[in-house]
Amino acid sequence: MAEYRHILVPVDGSASSLKAVEQAIELAGLCDAEINFIHVANLNGVMGSYPAFVSPRSTFSGSILEDVVEIGRKILDQALDMVPQSIKAKGHCVNGNPASAILQEAEALKVDLIIVGSRGLGVLKGTLVGSVSRSLLGNANCPVLVVKAVEEEK
Repeated sequence: MAEYRHILVPVDGSASSLKAVEQAIELAGLCDAEINFIHVANLNGVMGSYPAFVSPRSTFSGSILEDVVEIGRKILDQALDMVPQSIKAKGHCVNGNPASAILQEAEALKVDLIIVGSRGLGVLKGTLVGSVSRSLLGNANCPVLVVKAVEEEK
């Protein structure tokens, strides 16, 4: 098995994203790797659907960007809460275009693996592989593992 020390997992609260978190936890446990979760606060995607546990306009006050960042922090907290204490994990919330921001973070953190859900909460939910995961597959300087959520397999 390849030696992975630094794993990056983009999270958006979708079922695919949560499956990617589970896969990262399993692999990190086997390889003694550190997991870095990233949520990209994307104002262009603010009109998309967010997980049921967040309601952007009714729950948070302030600017739209502050609301989107707060949602991202909740999603990161959800991912971090899944990680056993025996595994090192950190969360990062950044702003921008999701694929570009994830690739920049991967370079900055010198990750050796990106684990991403096959489809997130974006506009094009019907595609087999989402636009972000497709961009990561084509542009990352490290291996990318695309994880499919169970309900997508039907």
